[in-house]
Amino acid sequence: MNRYVSRIAILAGLVTALSLPAAAANSTWQIDPQHSSAQFAVRHLGLSTVRGAFSKLAVSASLTWPTSLP
Repeated sequence: MNRYVSRIAILAGLVTALSLPAAAANSTWQIDPQHSSAQFAVRHLGLSTVRGAFSKLAVSASLTWPTSLP
């Protein structure tokens, strides 16, 4: 049993170490407007729930990692 736990720990360490360069890259994501919507629900006077949606979205997210650690 202990041998399996150490193998899992080594495998998890390797996966983490190998994924660090991939996580350090700058990336930009764009949401597909044809297959996306923002939905909401609001309680009105505690009696009913009004639901709505925004179907036309234009969303872009950018992630920039620092080049060196402080």
